[in-house]
Amino acid sequence: MDGEQVVRMWTFLDPEADNGRSKALKQMIETFESENPGIKIVVETQDWEQMTPKFFAAHAAGNAPDIIWCIMDEMGAALDLGALEPLENLFLKDWTEEEIADIDDSFFNFGVRDGKHYQITHSRNYMAMYYRADLFEEKGLEVPKTWDEFIEVCQALTEVDSETGIQRYGFGQAFNVDNDPQIMTSPADAGNRLRWRQTGPMPQARSAQFNWTASQIRHHAGSGGELTGEETTEFAAGKYAIITGGAVRVPTVRADVPFEPSWQLMLYLLPTQRKFPAPSTAGAWVVRQQGRRPPGNL
Repeated sequence: MDGEQVVRMWTFLDPEADNGRSKALKQMIETFESENPGIKIVVETQDWEQMTPKFFAAHAAGNAPDIIWCIMDEMGAALDLGALEPLENLFLKDWTEEEIADIDDSFFNFGVRDGKHYQITHSRNYMAMYYRADLFEEKGLEVPKTWDEFIEVCQALTEVDSETGIQRYGFGQAFNVDNDPQIMTSPADAGNRLRWRQTGPMPQARSAQFNWTASQIRHHAGSGGELTGEETTEFAAGKYAIITGGAVRVPTVRADVPFEPSWQLMLYLLPTQRKFPAPSTAGAWVVRQQGRRPPGNL
């Protein structure tokens, strides 16, 4: 790399891996390097669970990378540490109004402080549900359109599987803090949208979340919960007929399930309407930059 200016990037993705996100990252890097001769992007792939705390430690030690991918949950902590440089001080000031408008949405404005932007979201993850279409077909069930219909479907799918002998639950979700958000955020939002957006989750809304979820497990016998975050593995094993999950995991789940190929699974987003509010939670990994100005038009 003699004569090249090196830009270090930490990400949980491996550009050489054989998956869609890795391939996309590799293509972006190659395009950038071809447009900026003399600059080399060096990816230092990290464990996704340890990458963010490792970044904070590296910042404190003064040897953090130039570009960091980390989960949005820690944006506030990163800003409080002063670990990030406003993008307006780097490349954003050179962008046209049209270029900024092209990415100006709720993801782009996440974490804005004093009108300054500190991240750009590159890996968006929309939460939805995976369901066993073969079981829906077998029992003549339709995709539910209300929460009451959802409960009825889950109850109909909860039984001991006649072929495997496995106790199957209609719906499964994980309750560990490091996993995808649970479905209980959606029914609690019903009728409280404006107040939620203005003031954050109200105490009664949070109570409704837990009560609604607990009632499904205790009384409706249509849902189960994993504390380990292994609901996708349990789904493939036949323990659940429906699970929540991020859209980015669809290819992996499809490859893992042993169900009949034509009825492996389907992904659906609950429609946004007051009687059946959509799981509106959207998670992402964001790219942030350290204070040193990177070369080129990154």
